[in-house]
Amino acid sequence: MTGCADSVLDATDIACASALEQLHGSPIAVLAFDCVARRGVIGDLGIHAEVDRIADRAGAPIAGFYTYGEFARTQGASGFHNQTLVTLAIG
Repeated sequence: MTGCADSVLDATDIACASALEQLHGSPIAVLAFDCVARRGVIGDLGIHAEVDRIADRAGAPIAGFYTYGEFARTQGASGFHNQTLVTLAIG
């Protein structure tokens, strides 16, 4: 996988939107499981931008942490797993 800070942050929006689409209504909270490899790409400023993007889109409290090996495929059995962000919207 290749990417830059902008593409990694754009993926944040996609992951958050996907989680929110599963709800029937507004979330009460969002949990984020962020691959530690993303941190190296987006840097300290990107970390804050990522949290702000999730909070702005969700309009709810968020919590999360960095992980090694978070997997949450929604289709198919194979694919590349690195620099991923898994979000869980709770409603």
